[in-house]
Amino acid sequence: MSERKPIKIVETVLRDGHQSLIATRMTTEQMLPIIEKMDQVGYHAVECWGGATFDASLRFLKEDPSKELSTVATCEDIAVMKEEAKNVYVHPVLIDYIVELARMTRQEDNVSIGVSPRGTLGMLNVARAYAYIAGRDYVVPEDIKILAPVVWAHRIVLQTGYMNMDNKEQIIEHVVNNTAVPTEDWKR
Repeated sequence: MSERKPIKIVETVLRDGHQSLIATRMTTEQMLPIIEKMDQVGYHAVECWGGATFDASLRFLKEDPSKELSTVATCEDIAVMKEEAKNVYVHPVLIDYIVELARMTRQEDNVSIGVSPRGTLGMLNVARAYAYIAGRDYVVPEDIKILAPVVWAHRIVLQTGYMNMDNKEQIIEHVVNNTAVPTEDWKR
């Protein structure tokens, strides 16, 4: 791998969920349960404030945020990183592990639609990118375990049809915690 600058990702899911799902009335207590998991993923920053607030509108009328932007990576840098991330090694046993986890989501009693084959491919790509950002050229089981609730929660549909992300993440965590984790030498 070529020498890289660290990628600093700012996650906005709490801000967007705060803004869109419950009209900026989300309490800190409602956000705290997911923060530890988001911290494990390794985000540089997490935005939590609701974007559709009166003061945000006033602030954007008085300033041009685009003037404060600076280049952190060129298009060529991003293309190189994408290619390098594609080359991160995933042991065949870990591919089987991802497929098994996805299959197990379809076996859960209260799940109507579990993780699809497309979801397994998504996990494979995210796990490669996660390992790449962590400075490794190989994926380890812990990457998949950490990422599974974050990557897959929106992909399952509960029998109740109730769209509670906490319940979905708990189901995926249950699957992860009850599926044997393979042990190998994960490097090439």
